[in-house]
This record gives sequence, structure tokens and C-alpha cells, in this order.
Amino acid sequence: MSNVKTFQRHMQRKPGKVYLRDKKGHLSAPFEIDPVKPYKALPRAALFHYWHPDRTGVEPCPPAFAATLHEIHPDLAITRPPMRAPTRTHCWLVWYRKPTIKHPLSPGWLLLFPWINPETNEPLALDDRVLANIYMRSAIQFGNGKKYFEHCVAEMQRTEQRAEDLHQDDLHQRRKDFWNFTKISTAGRGNKFALHHDGTLLPSRNERNWINEIEYRRMPEESRREYKDRRTGFNLTNRVSVDMGAASIKQAALIEQRIFDTQLAIQRLSRETRALFPVPVRQRKLG
Repeated sequence: MSNVKTFQRHMQRKPGKVYLRDKKGHLSAPFEIDPVKPYKALPRAALFHYWHPDRTGVEPCPPAFAATLHEIHPDLAITRPPMRAPTRTHCWLVWYRKPTIKHPLSPGWLLLFPWINPETNEPLALDDRVLANIYMRSAIQFGNGKKYFEHCVAEMQRTEQRAEDLHQDDLHQRRKDFWNFTKISTAGRGNKFALHHDGTLLPSRNERNWINEIEYRRMPEESRREYKDRRTGFNLTNRVSVDMGAASIKQAALIEQRIFDTQLAIQRLSRETRALFPVPVRQRKLG
């Protein structure tokens, strides 16, 4: 039976059309998609429990290490799957003989642990760390299963607490950085909290410095030089406010210069008029 017929039999309908959206939100042309094939179950050979010491083709550990292992307990064994086994990694497996186990995967054997790196799943070499892990799992150290279970729970809690401490430390550092960023400072030519309302009608000194700093940073390089020359060369009086949003900084400077020239021309014409007509025009009598 095909995938389409299986989908129709279970869903009581045919597979519909699929539409995709691009980054701008436009719909693409519809297209039909074939239902995904069902996943197959993993073979038994892909499981570590399949490769117990009595399985044909397994690789035993070196004789010297096996002798050390038997000194701890004669029912311990370490084997490794063959190279062509479909397991996720080719690592050593630590076994303990237990006749009460009747499972078909590993009858008579209990898998204690695979000797791999828990973070990267990479196989590890046989050394004294294997013996230490076996001792940590033995009943000799804990006395009974209850104490061993309590030890496992304590290890889990300690691991969770360590991760929580790292998380809280990261949050503390982030809070401290944010607090230092938002801290009000009077150093420099202004700060980001200069726009706070202080009860005055006119902008405060910090607010004026902050506005000038922001406007100066947004200027092009040429406009910065002209602005600096105007600030250091002369100081315009009776400055007229110009809508900076309607005109650029350069156009505003030209407008201010024209206003200044017009004021000078008006003053010059007023002096010449008073020189020619000492009496004001409104007080002279005609005829």
C-alpha cells in the first residue's frame, strides 16, 4: 500500500496542497507533498544491551585489565561490539553477570554502563577511571540499594544546583551590567537621563548638552566641520529657531547666516535713515 493510500485510509481524505510564504509574506504556488514514510524500528544490533559477553563476535578487554577486573569481582566483564556493529559509537561496555535476568537481548548479564563521554558520546580508554566508576556503583560502598538510590538523588540535585548557580551568576552579571548602563552620571557632556523633567520650563543645561551631542553625532563629516567653525568663529545673537526636521543642518546654517546678514542690513539702513532725517518720520508735518 502506498503512502497516499495509507494517509487516505487513516485520515479519511486525500493529502491537501501546501503553500509556502516568503520573507515578504507572499504565498507561493501550491504544490502537493507526499506523506512521510514511517520510521523503521532499530535493529537489535544497534543497542548496547545486545552485545553481552556471551554474544559471538564481541571483542574482550585486554587480559591485563581483565585480571585487575576479576580481582574486584569475578562476575565483572568488559567487552566491545565489533567494528561493523550499527551502534552509535564503538565503546567499551561494562557488564555484571546476573543469572536472574531473562531478557532476550542480554540473558544472564546486566549492563552497568557504557564507557563513553556523556557530553560528546565519544569512547574513552580503559584506565583506573573505569574501576572508580565500578566502585561507585557497587553495594560495598553504600551497603544497600536504598543508600545507593539516595546517593543518585543527591548527585542529581547537586548537578541541578550547579547548573542553577551558573544560571543565577549569569543573571547577576547581566543585572549588574544593566544597572551600570542605566546609572545616572554627571560626567561628560550629558547623559541619557538628561531629559528627565526637573520642573523647569526651559531645558536644563544637561538636556541642552545632550541634545547638542546627539545632533553633532548625527551630522556628516563636512557638516561637523562647518558646525564647529561656526561655534568657534562667531556667536550669532538673536538666533531664530529653525525646524531641524524640515531642513538639513547645512541648510539651517545658511538660513541663520542669511538672517544675520538681513539684520545687519536693517541696522545699517536704520543708521543711514536717522542720519538723513534727524526728526522721526511720524513727527514731521507735511506742507
